[in-house]
Amino acid sequence: MVLVGIQALFFYKDGKVRKDNFKVKSYLTLCCIELIILAGVRGYTIGADTKTYLNAVDYYGGMSVSKLLDAKIVYPYNFEIGYFWLTKICCLLGLGKTGFLFVVAIIIYLPIFSMIKKHSSVPYLSILCYFAFGFFSYSLGIFRQMIAVSILIQGWDCIVERNFIKYLMYVIFAMTFHITALVAIILYFLYGINWQRIIIWCVPFECVLLIFGRHIVLFLIRMFPWYSGYIGGKHDVQGGSYLMLILLNVVFWSIIFLQQKENNVCKDMTVCALFLAICIQCLGYSFGLLGRAVSYFSIYLVLAIPNVIYSIGIRLEYGLRETVSLVAILCLFILAFLSFNGNQYVVPYYTIFN
Repeated sequence: MVLVGIQALFFYKDGKVRKDNFKVKSYLTLCCIELIILAGVRGYTIGADTKTYLNAVDYYGGMSVSKLLDAKIVYPYNFEIGYFWLTKICCLLGLGKTGFLFVVAIIIYLPIFSMIKKHSSVPYLSILCYFAFGFFSYSLGIFRQMIAVSILIQGWDCIVERNFIKYLMYVIFAMTFHITALVAIILYFLYGINWQRIIIWCVPFECVLLIFGRHIVLFLIRMFPWYSGYIGGKHDVQGGSYLMLILLNVVFWSIIFLQQKENNVCKDMTVCALFLAICIQCLGYSFGLLGRAVSYFSIYLVLAIPNVIYSIGIRLEYGLRETVSLVAILCLFILAFLSFNGNQYVVPYYTIFN
């Protein structure tokens, strides 16, 4: 996080610190390569589900080519079909565990950095957000869902251009890596709503979801009965910290009241996505598994926060602008520390060379 901040200073043309004088593509290309290496050479126990995924690589990698091609999905490697075939292809190529980690990192990070390049006003803050809100640590172990998130990000233009069929194909493809990607279809229908007319109802609606969340969840499960087995099981967790909900609300309302309209498309998209993240986060306190679906929409924090900070900064005098940026950077570093501190899945970090 410190490195990508320092090296940003070397990508300004003529030494002038201005947005239009910054070589964004070169900077983000370097940062993306560094992040891929950081994730690719890590130890095999870093990440929540890394061990299971790498065990699958060992299991399928030990088969002959003919047997591997005919291999079926078996427990405990009962992955969705897209991820299953990704594993098989990597095994056919003989990539091994480290090679597999590199492939997964490339698939996850390239779309993220592409999105940052196109829509972020302050790329460095976007990278900090990716760390601070746990997306990086999540990507080190929750491969299938983070791949699904990256696939759905690529459907941005389909939403804006109102091409439902094409966006649906992105959703279906993402579902082959994680079935929960189905929830992203809501973003297509929410985008384009006139928020000025319904903004007054957002807080009451949020309160209803918090108060009656359990009843709503049980109703939804009756509609999708294949999840009924989770009710009363070890994954049926209720409650949790409200920090993320508070942060989502702060960013959501900051976009609406503080961000200028010079980037309407990105603003509308982030408003819709964060509203959905807030709704699912509220329901998640009644049924913990729903929290996994928040990532499909909270990923837009990596755009929302930098764009709000930039929008505020251009209206301030020199000096105040830099102060606001430094405060934002400091807050993101603190959040990143809280995200990593005590996280047994990613700390301590070590590489395959250790």
